[in-house]
Amino acid sequence: MVTEEEKRAEAIWTYCISPIQLLSFLKERAEQDA
Repeated sequence: MVTEEEKRAEAIWTYCISPIQLLSFLKERAEQDA
């Protein structure tokens, strides 16, 4: 069973880490295109 604490941690992980991964992905794409 997932506790509220775990749900909150997962949400923070998703919203904080995903944009960073997205930015680094876009950065790599831009460097490849250059």
